[in-house]
Amino acid sequence: SIPSVIVISIISSSIDIIRKTTILTIIQPDTFIIRSKMTCFYIIPVQYHEVIEGLKKHGIELKVLQSDSAITVSMYRLSNAQIQGKLPNQGRCRLKADVKEEQRSIVFPKGSVRIETNQPLGDLAILLLEPEFTDSYFQWGFFPECLERTEYFEEYVLEPYAAEQLQKDPVLTAAFESKKAHDEVFAKDQQAQLRWFYERSPYADETYLLYPVGRILN
Repeated sequence: SIPSVIVISIISSSIDIIRKTTILTIIQPDTFIIRSKMTCFYIIPVQYHEVIEGLKKHGIELKVLQSDSAITVSMYRLSNAQIQGKLPNQGRCRLKADVKEEQRSIVFPKGSVRIETNQPLGDLAILLLEPEFTDSYFQWGFFPECLERTEYFEEYVLEPYAAEQLQKDPVLTAAFESKKAHDEVFAKDQQAQLRWFYERSPYADETYLLYPVGRILN
């Protein structure tokens, strides 16, 4: 179940997740106590009611945004997302993914919550909201929407768009040719090539594979 203690076991490759925001006290190999090193804020959109209620039940302090707020935050783009195990665990499908950090300006709607890590249970908030932790809300399947495409491309629209971009954008053309030269499967897959152009177009679904929790480091 989701933890209520701060002592955890972590594989060595996960240490980088928290190196910037925490201090690790080694108890034994791969077991650490997490201590906050700098103030960090998390912003959770209002629609994730279960996550917000879960944080309240854990006793984590939070503040509710009283109006729609445009905030520049650090967010995680997911890749290689996988379902862990063949059957639901405690009624939920366990998830795992690689992450890459990016900066974005997001309008968080009224009712979203802000959580500061400089509080008695701030370390627990980090464990629950950093998606690479085994017992995070993400890995427990509370954010399945970010793995679903909400927009798709039509070939008859994208084919002329791709041809036009190849004619007028030499940088994009060079990147495309390099991708084909180094990826044999991609070079033979027209759908994959069109998807490549779609993902770099103004029409791309920017929320796809974007972990919706924002983070601000002070």
